[in-house]
Parts: sequence; C-alpha cells; structure tokens
Amino acid sequence: MKTRWESVNQKDKKIIYQGSLNVPELFQPSFNEMSLFLMSLSSILLLIGSQELRNDILSFVAIEHINVFPWHLFFLGFIFLIGITLSLLHPFLSRKKNPVEKIIMAWFAIIVNGGTGLFSGFQMLIGVKDFYLIFPIINILSAFYFLVIRVGADPNRSINDENAKLQDVIVGSAALIVIFIICQFYLQLAWAMTFSICISYSTLFYRIVAKILDLLNKDRISKNGS
Repeated sequence: MKTRWESVNQKDKKIIYQGSLNVPELFQPSFNEMSLFLMSLSSILLLIGSQELRNDILSFVAIEHINVFPWHLFFLGFIFLIGITLSLLHPFLSRKKNPVEKIIMAWFAIIVNGGTGLFSGFQMLIGVKDFYLIFPIINILSAFYFLVIRVGADPNRSINDENAKLQDVIVGSAALIVIFIICQFYLQLAWAMTFSICISYSTLFYRIVAKILDLLNKDRISKNGS
C-alpha cells in the first residue's frame, strides 16, 4: 500500500521540465495547502513565542468587552481555530477539501492577511517609517487579491487542491522557524511586524524560492533522463 508521499514522489520522477518561468504568475500570492500550512504554523509560533501578543489579547478582551460577551470575537476566533486546524492537517491527508472546508480556510487566510497587514501597518505609520512597511502592504494586497480575484470568482475553487509535498513541508517549516527566531528574538520586532513578515513569506516569498528550486530540480531530472 502506497502512502500519499510515495505516490507524489513517484509521480514527480516522471516529470520532464519543458516550460519556462512565468514571472507574473510567480509574484502572485499563493493560497494552497503549503501557504496555509505556513500561515497556521506562523500563528502557533507567535502565540507560543510572544508574551507581548498574549498580553495584548488578554488586555483587549478584559478591557473592551468586560460587560458584553464578544460574539464577533468569538466568531472570528472560531473561524481562526478551525482554519488553523484544517490548514495544519490537510498536507498530511490524501482526500480533497470539501466546499465547507475551503470556505473556512479561505476566510482564515483573509482574516490573517488582512488583519495582520492593517494592524502592523498602523503600528508602522505611528512609529518609525522604514522598509518594514513593505510587509504590511504585501499582506493587505494579498488579502484583497484573494477576496476579489479568488473568492469572488468562485468560492469553491478559492483554495486549490494542489497537494503539498513532504520535502516542501520540511524545508518551508524550517525556513519559517528561522525567520521567526530572527525577527522575534534577534531583531526584537513587535509581534505584529514579526507576524506580518512570516505571513508575507508564507503567501509570496516561499513560493518564489520553492518555484525556482522546483524548476532547477526538474531541469536536472530532464538532463539526467536525456
């Protein structure tokens, strides 16, 4: 009995690269199993590694909603938790995502990208303006692109069924952890900016690196097979 990883890898061995690098497509934000997995991992790393974030969450709930049950926050939190769970599990599942799962994962991606971009961008605007501002801009544009182009066109196809590969999960996760450690503990950035950088890597920069490595690998396979 073949595992999912074995089936994917055997299929890859038969691929011969004959195309070219599509630059415009390469710089479009990606919303597939791999990017959503990295977004979820970013969220968990930040919740575990940032005392500042945990304090902000507790302060916000205690001060702003002490006498009123925050139903809207409960709803957003529910979508967030289910989105994280689905995003973490699906790279290890062989079945395709059903329409309900796709909608939940889509809104999880929108909340993470849009919320992170707006919050970290606001912090940058009231503080020191520097090149870090590019990351909140990427987050906001990614959320807008996803909501208008992907979800707006067809909600059921907003999250594609492209299967994440084990090597991508390992390499992508390792790189994300390194980025998080550098931003959080070496550069000591605010949690919102750390999250913004990690999310930008998840939706855009990882895809660029992975695509280049994938093309180089396919080119090598093609040369060895000829």
